[in-house]
Amino acid sequence: MANCPFCKTYMGTKEDGKTYKGKKYHVKCFEKMLDDMESGDDELTKLNQYVCKLFGIKTLTPLMSEQISTFTKTNGYTASGIRATLYYFFELEERELKEDVKGIGIVPFVYDEAREFFKEMARIKEKNKDFVPTSKRVEVKIRKPSTSNNLIDISKL
Repeated sequence: MANCPFCKTYMGTKEDGKTYKGKKYHVKCFEKMLDDMESGDDELTKLNQYVCKLFGIKTLTPLMSEQISTFTKTNGYTASGIRATLYYFFELEERELKEDVKGIGIVPFVYDEAREFFKEMARIKEKNKDFVPTSKRVEVKIRKPSTSNNLIDISKL
């Protein structure tokens, strides 16, 4: 028997599996693959909604649709990666969206920088996940100021 195309592990001869496009998958791997495919469509929808919100439009322009298609197919970018890049550039970096800009052509120039930023944020979050803030109670006693009249008589000086 061959390996599961999803997890790349050996599939036993007696093991139940699902066949999809002529390939046999573990049942759990098949379900995970379907979930990933569905979430991919969901990510594309989220990207489209975000771009529309960013540009203040109801639907994507043909140029934007073409750019997204090119970025995903040619450059290998993901829809969630493109959305994160736009979020990074326009909201975190607080770059201004100029009126003459009609597309999302900035993405290839900022994609790697945004990816590194979010990787670093994930690394920091992972590093700090086990951090438990502790507070130490310290009792401070304040002495009452002495009330003695140690006044200096200027005439005696």
